[in-house]
Amino acid sequence: MARKIEAGFSLVELLVALTIMSLTMLVGSYAFSTFSNKWGQDMGRFASTFSQAKQTTLLPRVIRGIYPYVVENDTGNARIYFEGNSDGFVGVVQNSMFDSQTPAVIRLSVVQEQDFTYSLIYEEWQMYDAIFTKLTEDFDFTHRFNVMSNYSDIQFEYYGWYSADVRGRVASAPIGQPERGWYRNYNSLAKNLLPERLRITLTRGEEKLRWEFNVVDQHPRWLLWNDGQNDEV
Repeated sequence: MARKIEAGFSLVELLVALTIMSLTMLVGSYAFSTFSNKWGQDMGRFASTFSQAKQTTLLPRVIRGIYPYVVENDTGNARIYFEGNSDGFVGVVQNSMFDSQTPAVIRLSVVQEQDFTYSLIYEEWQMYDAIFTKLTEDFDFTHRFNVMSNYSDIQFEYYGWYSADVRGRVASAPIGQPERGWYRNYNSLAKNLLPERLRITLTRGEEKLRWEFNVVDQHPRWLLWNDGQNDEV
């Protein structure tokens, strides 16, 4: 009777198979790790880009929400708060960018970077637990993001009346100053009026990007303000 021979693997074949399987697992693990890292980076960039795009889209709504917020000045008189110059402005909005149910003090300003380019920075202080009532108070701007960057120049301008008295026809603007027009500086503490429009011009080489925003309309009763009539507000 013939003996039955059972086929099997030799030790060399087993070692070769284990080596091939190890190499396959190593290559697969490396490929998965590379894909996972790339995916994480892409998702991170997407989230960052989406967040900035969302914030930039919300910015016009926030700026248009600037309104004649009343504070007490150094002498105890009520004044509308808005301070603007060619490098930016500080004002009060009814609905902050990061919480639409909360008013906030916002600052939009120009910052020079280490490479001598300029960035447009948005900041806000939300009135959660504290309310802005006096000019002597400090703002803790806890929310901040970079709106635009890498520009050779950024300038702010403000369109409006020279003052509430000029608008009310009880005074005239100084010689050489328009009664109503574009200004590089606009301080509502002195003018008793908000600007009607804001304009931001961003320059990069020959390219110019110009943003213009309307500010909330002001009721004529704000024209009644002066140091002796604060009780009418």
